[in-house]
Amino acid sequence: MLADLDRVATRVVPDDPAGAAARLLTGVITGGSVSDADWDLARQGRGFRQRPNAVRAALMNAIEELRVLGQISGTCRPTADDLVTATPGDLEVALTGLVRSMTPAELDHVARADFGADADQHRTALAALLLDDRLAYPDLSGVPSRVVDLVANAPGQPGHVPCLALTLLHALRIGDARGTAARRLEAQFAEISRLHPDTREVLLAGFRHLYETNRQWSPKLPPAFTLPWTGPA
Repeated sequence: MLADLDRVATRVVPDDPAGAAARLLTGVITGGSVSDADWDLARQGRGFRQRPNAVRAALMNAIEELRVLGQISGTCRPTADDLVTATPGDLEVALTGLVRSMTPAELDHVARADFGADADQHRTALAALLLDDRLAYPDLSGVPSRVVDLVANAPGQPGHVPCLALTLLHALRIGDARGTAARRLEAQFAEISRLHPDTREVLLAGFRHLYETNRQWSPKLPPAFTLPWTGPA
């Protein structure tokens, strides 16, 4: 959250009120206080909802955090849509594109990922899944989810990106209730950050959406690592 506010404060036009609001919010989050008059002055005329998605979400997430903590008044109460950088629909389209990029060779590798056990069953089920309009991934440790999960946890393996995208798509649909996506991000953030920018930004936009929609979603990442300020095209 502080990294996002710093981006707003330093990357918008210097005299843009959004930058002033970001600096004020940072001060409150880091232990400062603000009078009702100052807060009113900082937020009047901002038109946060008309800002670019990343700016709007950064400011609104900070406001919501402080509102929930009772550190500012509830006069500016963000909606669920205010808090997200990318819409679920945009993320579905972008992640679906990554899933469907799986090549026949990658599909075969994924099917054999469990030391070749039940490879034919996994291959048939995964091929059918890729043809499914919704990519309805089964939430169980069976066919083909067992091998998909194995490859999703193995950066550099053939089919890793499509499998990771498929599991992330499923996590977005269920809110990552079990924390599986959070653990994957913790374990793989270095490898993900080295992917082609188009691929990396789609994946990290998906992880960012979990952060923006679930207040308890908080992967343990090195302090220098922040989710990029981008979303799917």
